[in-house]
Amino acid sequence: MADPKNYPLLLLGAVGRVSKRDDKRNYVPHGINHSVDRQSRVLGPKFSALRASMEAERVKLQSSLLGADPELVIVFETKGSVQGFYNTVRRIPGLEWLSDSQVDDVAPDEEAFDPDDPTRLLEGSVYLTASNQVALAQVLRLWEQFQRGAAMPRNFGAWRSLFRQLDAVRQWSPADRLTESVRAYWQDMLEEGQTNVRFEIELTARSATRTHQQCREEIQQLVGELGGQVLRWCQLEAIGYHAALVETDARAIRRLLSNELPAIAHCPRVWRFQPQAQMLGIGATESDPPVVATPLPTASGPNTAPMVAVLDGLPQENHELLAGRLWVEDPEGIAADYPVSDRVHGTAMCSLVVWGELAANGRPQHPALSTPVYIRPIFEAGDADLNGRREERFPHSQLMVDLIERAVRRIKVGDGEVPATAPGVKVINLSIGNQYAPFHREPSPLARLLDWLSDKYSVLFVVSAGNHSMALDMPLGDTTFAALTAAQKESLAWTALAGQASERRMLSPAEAVNALTIGALHADNAGALPHYLSDPFPAGATSPVSAVGLGFKDSIKPELYHPGGRALFREDVTTPNGVHRIKPPPPNAKPLAGLRAAAPGPTHPTALSIGTSNAAALITRHAAFILEGLRSMRQAAADAAQAVIDPVYDAVLVKALLVHSARREPSWRDTLIPQYLALGRDSKRQQKRQLARWFGHGQPDLNRALACTEQRATAMGVGRLGDGEALEFRFPLPPCLTSQTVKRRLTATLAWLSPVNPFDQRYRGAEMWFEPPGEQIGVARDDFDHNQVRKGTVQHEVLGGQLATPYADGDFMIFKVNCKAGAGKLVGAARFALCISLEVAEGVRLPIYEEIASRIQVKSEVQVSA
Repeated sequence: MADPKNYPLLLLGAVGRVSKRDDKRNYVPHGINHSVDRQSRVLGPKFSALRASMEAERVKLQSSLLGADPELVIVFETKGSVQGFYNTVRRIPGLEWLSDSQVDDVAPDEEAFDPDDPTRLLEGSVYLTASNQVALAQVLRLWEQFQRGAAMPRNFGAWRSLFRQLDAVRQWSPADRLTESVRAYWQDMLEEGQTNVRFEIELTARSATRTHQQCREEIQQLVGELGGQVLRWCQLEAIGYHAALVETDARAIRRLLSNELPAIAHCPRVWRFQPQAQMLGIGATESDPPVVATPLPTASGPNTAPMVAVLDGLPQENHELLAGRLWVEDPEGIAADYPVSDRVHGTAMCSLVVWGELAANGRPQHPALSTPVYIRPIFEAGDADLNGRREERFPHSQLMVDLIERAVRRIKVGDGEVPATAPGVKVINLSIGNQYAPFHREPSPLARLLDWLSDKYSVLFVVSAGNHSMALDMPLGDTTFAALTAAQKESLAWTALAGQASERRMLSPAEAVNALTIGALHADNAGALPHYLSDPFPAGATSPVSAVGLGFKDSIKPELYHPGGRALFREDVTTPNGVHRIKPPPPNAKPLAGLRAAAPGPTHPTALSIGTSNAAALITRHAAFILEGLRSMRQAAADAAQAVIDPVYDAVLVKALLVHSARREPSWRDTLIPQYLALGRDSKRQQKRQLARWFGHGQPDLNRALACTEQRATAMGVGRLGDGEALEFRFPLPPCLTSQTVKRRLTATLAWLSPVNPFDQRYRGAEMWFEPPGEQIGVARDDFDHNQVRKGTVQHEVLGGQLATPYADGDFMIFKVNCKAGAGKLVGAARFALCISLEVAEGVRLPIYEEIASRIQVKSEVQVSA
């Protein structure tokens, strides 16, 4: 590791606030604009059906005891996006905006093409609104005006655009409410012999109004008719979430899975049925005995406040490796029924955060964190299996969104009369993944929660991408797998993996746009494998159990990959002829490779494990060291009366530095692209997208995040921007590099924490970007799609080259950070961090750092407050 005292990170002050941002040209899909006659002929009967449905609902409610207004959820399916539709919906009393989403697979017809690009299908959109009788009557009047060719009322012009692009209009149906994931969950519960099943019901009434109370009363009645009960409610208007935790018996579940659906499946108040969040840990595994060795270093003092938190299972607090290093808070009293022997996942995660990967003998090989780690258990010990083992799971009596919101609020600002328990926490680890909620188009409620909390409290969530345990089939032809060379085995294994990309999607909440999502690499220090095992996967590449991207709006997710342990597959004896089928070991099998960490037990043992949870824990450890480094830099600068960065930017600065330090190994491209080409996808853009899907921005390097070298200078700046604003940063050019043909690399990373709007398909409240000025230094983009890198909340640009470019001493590159409102109006300003590095190969005798450091002008803006 470079000595940070000799080559510390540099501070880059903004030159000044710019009154006008650069233009950002977003691609807006063209609409169809059908004729009035065509729309009247095709859609007229469908609008009449909506009117009839509302009348039927009114008659039904007249005979009930609820006395509520009739309500429908209306689905508008378009070809193309309708600008401003969200705002015009809000102008109709009784019409409540629920959601919209982009649809990538619009059915082709003679009109469904972008006129500027005939090869590109239009992107469809789905808009959903909850409407009472009065509101629907006004929508129907607008439709009639459209049919007559009459002008729309003032501020209602977006309805004309909607009606011209409309492909279908219909009622939200039982098929929409009964999702594929909840059906699979219910079926699993029945096959396991569960007599009572808990699940979630998301509701259409999102705001705390009279309608919201009527909605609860109706759901309560319908659940009772089903023979069940509502156990818990949760409503968070900021993320568009209103849900009930429900329990029913197996007979009711069979009715919901049958063709004769109960009344609740037809209820307009129901948005969706969802599985209860299933956040399963790694399960109890056989542990290795400890190795007696020298005593561990003394833990940090009890008065040292934690900077990172772990929301996970309960750890074994008195384990030799963890004693005195944790702050455990358990307000729910989960520990009372959580035996030490079952505290597997939390113990392992805390060990990895505190110590990193342990040596083969179970002893630390890296220094411990100097500050304690805050722990809030969000798992419980589940029911025992036939072997007496209890899987760690999410508490059956809780809604996960509710529990995590309360946990983070308690950490940062307090809960009720309880003051903030760890307000100094800037990074929160969530090594979890909901197996019944793979990401598909829209952020899940839990992802929306993390995004909102991240912006509200200025914290960074480090989230695991999730694990998959699917078998892999490798066609062999006339040969046998044993007869293949190692390179041939690797090629077959990766081709099989690449073919399963769509089935290996990230698990909620990994799609959260403000979070850093972590995938796992197939790497560890566990040593040689037993002779009877083979490992066909390339060491150091993406783990065959890791979930992969992409993220929301095709953004780069997971952003980072890190070692998660080698996943050793075994041959399946049921393999068909001509195919070599391999599958991962069962969950409770003792791993023979993986990352070593503390395990629960009276002798303080250690154990191996694999998965993206491990990778996320190690990245959280990196984040903790960066926070310690920022604290030390801040103290040293204050002692020297120099400019400092306000601690309110720590979370977003950690996010920027982690991504900024990431690198992709050249071997990854050599591993992936040939297998991807074998699947018939060969365009340059597709190759870049697949590299992003499987490797993100790469693996972070803590050395690069914490310090510079003689040949590499890294400067960082921060700020806040509102809609239409921009800030300029000047990065000086080192005179030693002018007109040189030596290879150089320019890396620039912009990260921000965006407000989010869950009711708008654009979702991100703040869009930020910069244009990398690579031509000034003779470098150009490589590897990344320049459009894709701007779709999340991190823009990471790597430019390389060796063009001899002349410039004068005193010249500089301008990095202009721009901001615009994304989803709706941007209220206030969003925080960002910018990191810029210029480097040549180590050993090239050019004083890059010295010349840049002596020319940087740190302005007072670095001290900008929140």
